[in-house]
Amino acid sequence: MMKKSPETIAYPDCSKKSIGARLKQARIHAGYETAVDAARLLDIPLDSYRSYELGRRTLGEEALLKCTKLFKVSEDWLRNRTKKNI
Repeated sequence: MMKKSPETIAYPDCSKKSIGARLKQARIHAGYETAVDAARLLDIPLDSYRSYELGRRTLGEEALLKCTKLFKVSEDWLRNRTKKNI
C-alpha cells in the first residue's frame, strides 16, 4: 500500500467544487440566506458569486479575502486546508 504524501493528507480537496460548497456553508452560517445578499454585500456580480458557489469559477484572491472577512472564516478553512469548522 502506498503512503499518501503530507500534501494529500493536509489538503484533501482544494477543488473549485469543494471551495464552492464551503463558501455556501459559510454564507449560510453567517446568516446570509441567499447568494443575492452575499453578492451585494461583497460588491461582486451575482453571476460571478453563484459561479463560485457552484464550483464553476475559481475564487480570486481579492474575492476570497472579501468572503473570509464577511463570513468570518479563515482562508485555510475556505480553501479546505483544515477540517476545523467555522
